[in-house]
Amino acid sequence: MPVTDNIIRREVLKRIRDDATLWADLWPLTDAYGPHGFIPPQGYDWSGFRDSSDEAITAMATKMGLQTTITWVMFTKRTEDPKLGWIEQRLDTLGIPHRRNGSSAHAPILEVAGDREAEAWTVLDQRLRNGRRIDDVRDDHPMFLQPFKP
Repeated sequence: MPVTDNIIRREVLKRIRDDATLWADLWPLTDAYGPHGFIPPQGYDWSGFRDSSDEAITAMATKMGLQTTITWVMFTKRTEDPKLGWIEQRLDTLGIPHRRNGSSAHAPILEVAGDREAEAWTVLDQRLRNGRRIDDVRDDHPMFLQPFKP
């Protein structure tokens, strides 16, 4: 499945943001101002990248050597918030692509990138001081309401 959703867009824009050499290299692929590579009177600007189409973002990702397809695998299907949000924060910290994709009869379905699934499981396999695994703690436990500090 082509990934032109927020995951690849976010990664492309994050890499472009502070790298002037990428701006010059990737500007010809932008289409926010109409024709590809059109340079407005003010010159290159952030909105030219930010507002480009999904196709343009995918072209930029390809030129930067980023993966533009993700095979999603189900990670959780019985986990509710706030625990689910807590898990997502940790996946973000690890840079593991994830998304909520529909619901089971019990809770939202959380999917992760298939090539990072083993790494994602380390989040649920963490042990607390009492020896319990995160996966064994109830979804509404107060610990999941605490601000996350990486």
